[in-house]
Amino acid sequence: MARVVAPGEDITVTELPDGQGGVTQMTGTGATAVAFRAGPKWGCLTSFLDILKGVAAVLVAQAIWPDSRAYLVAGATVVWGHVLPVYHRFVGGKGMSPYLGGLLMIDWLAVPVTTASGMIAGLALGDVLLAYGSGPLFVVGWFAWRADTAHVLYALAVNAVYWWSIRNEVRQIRRQRVEAGLSITEHRRQLWSSMRDGGFWTER
Repeated sequence: MARVVAPGEDITVTELPDGQGGVTQMTGTGATAVAFRAGPKWGCLTSFLDILKGVAAVLVAQAIWPDSRAYLVAGATVVWGHVLPVYHRFVGGKGMSPYLGGLLMIDWLAVPVTTASGMIAGLALGDVLLAYGSGPLFVVGWFAWRADTAHVLYALAVNAVYWWSIRNEVRQIRRQRVEAGLSITEHRRQLWSSMRDGGFWTER
């Protein structure tokens, strides 16, 4: 997608405005990187194709091995392959879109429940990282409650590579939060305003 809409550009590093006059440097080649350069239309299309990748992996595994838990392995490894693609020198996206696609096929109800839980937790604490990216954490508890050990292991495998992929962003956001010196209420207000306005996503 990047070769089509942003030919010749290196999309492996993207500087995103942090809402406080600074930037967060994001590494990876996912939908956000495409959206920042070519607009939300192309970013959403990229994300949609990545979601289909996750859907396809789980469906194919279910079709080939209908009586096994191979679909859980497929759901986890498609995320690992997205984050660490061999054909792109192990520089990929963050894994959220293929994770959501696979999870839709494994337990569709987990998608809205855990995503909403992450959003609520992030808003309550005024934490942008929790608001936008903590859904996978809640999947571990969801499967511990609703399913079995194999599903919990799937959730742990996804979380391992996902949080590893955003480790640099986590450090930057935490440092910016300390430097800003704002209260939780002030962070919450900023986060709510950013979510309402859409930030750079609505500027194109």
